[in-house]
Amino acid sequence: MVIMVPNYQVIRNACYRTFNNFLKPAPSLRRCDQCFNSLSDIAEVSDYMSNNLLIRNALPSDLEAIISLDRTTPDADKADYWQGIFEHYVVKGRADRIFLVAEKAGTVIGFIVGEVRAWEFGSPPCGWVFALAVSPDVREQGTGKKMWDEICSRLKKTGVSTVRTMANLDQKLTLSFLRSMGLRTGRYIELEKQLD
Repeated sequence: MVIMVPNYQVIRNACYRTFNNFLKPAPSLRRCDQCFNSLSDIAEVSDYMSNNLLIRNALPSDLEAIISLDRTTPDADKADYWQGIFEHYVVKGRADRIFLVAEKAGTVIGFIVGEVRAWEFGSPPCGWVFALAVSPDVREQGTGKKMWDEICSRLKKTGVSTVRTMANLDQKLTLSFLRSMGLRTGRYIELEKQLD
């Protein structure tokens, strides 16, 4: 189950760090106009959170977890790259730049990053997802799908009707996941040339 909390102010007043940056109301936690009444209310939500997946906006404090998750892939260490991405997408941020993390029991277990791109080689504005990772320990439990669904929902709210990405042909698991999310070959193809 994915949990989204109704009112950031409610959680902020309860001083519970895990509940920063929520996305949308959750029917099971309707306390929009008041603070928690007691510590037992906070404990109830805390217990609920420890057993459920949370999809939320990335925070600057998530940087090390993102770098660590990215190291589980065969690519080279990219700490400087992620520092720049965080500056661009998390610190400065804009509505058309989306960086989400999946968190369970207070631990970041996945992330997805995308943005709206427009008029590249004549392409109308579209969503573009360029990074997605889930911890190998929790793969095939729906985390990637939940992150994908959330980023697509947010991209749609910006007014785009198409989402694109690309994947290495050798990464069969990634290709299988993307196909399961409904992606198919589009009208644009990637071309490349090695520079001598």
